[in-house]
Amino acid sequence: MASSTRVSGRRSTAKKASPLRPAGASKKGAAAGRTSKRRQGRPQNPEEAVGRDALIAATRELLKTKSPAKLTRTEIARYAGVDPGLVRYYFGKTSHLLAEVVQQVITEMRVARRTRADFKEVEERLEHRIADAVRLFQGNPFLHQIVIELIFSGVQPRAREMWQKETIAPALEEWSAVIDKGVEEGKFRRVDPRFMQVLVIAAGEFYATGRSLLEDMFGADAVDGDLERAYIEFVRDIMLYGLVRRDK
Repeated sequence: MASSTRVSGRRSTAKKASPLRPAGASKKGAAAGRTSKRRQGRPQNPEEAVGRDALIAATRELLKTKSPAKLTRTEIARYAGVDPGLVRYYFGKTSHLLAEVVQQVITEMRVARRTRADFKEVEERLEHRIADAVRLFQGNPFLHQIVIELIFSGVQPRAREMWQKETIAPALEEWSAVIDKGVEEGKFRRVDPRFMQVLVIAAGEFYATGRSLLEDMFGADAVDGDLERAYIEFVRDIMLYGLVRRDK
C-alpha cells in the first residue's frame, strides 16, 4: 500500500492525535484537565456511560438523511439516548465527532481494498470497486461534504496530507494495478487511473444523493428493489467498454 499510516493499528486506550483527531478529542474527550465549565458534560460514572462508538454510530445513522451542517450535539445525543454532555465529554466539539466518522470510513475503505485484492479477474475487481463505491455513499451520502469541511477547508493543516496518503494514494495504486493487469492480458488499453477514480466516485455519490430523481424516473419501488444491481452492472459495462483495446 502507498500509505504507511494505519488507523486500525492504533490502540484504543492511548490513541495518538491524528490530523483528523485533534489532541483535544482523545478517548475521554476534552473534559480532563480543562476548566470546570468543560467538566459539566462529564458523566457521573464514565465506566458505565455510553461509549464513543455508540455516539459515532448514532452520528453516522443521522447523516444518512441530514447534512452535517444541520446536525446538532443535542440531536445526536437524543438519537443515542444519552445526555448531550457526553458528546462534549468524549469529543469536545461536534466537528471532532465528524472527524471520527471520517476515520471510520477510511478504515472501512481500507478493508474493502484488501477484499478486492483477492479477486483474480480484472473485470471482477472493477465490478466490486463500483459496487463498493455505490454502497459507501449510500451509507455515507454526505461524506464529501464532511471531507470538504474538515480536510479541504484548511482548518486542520495536516488533514489533507493524511487524506492523500490514506485514501487517494491507495485508491490510485489499486486502479493502476487493475489497469496494468488488464493491459498485460490484452483486455484493456492504457488510461489514466485518476480519471477512473473520479468516474467511480461520481457514479457512487450520485446514486446516493440523487434518489429523488431516480424515483421520478424508475419509481420508488424500483429504487428500493433491484435498481442498485442494475445500476452497478450498467456502470461496469460502460467502463469496461471504454477500457477495451481499440485495435487498429
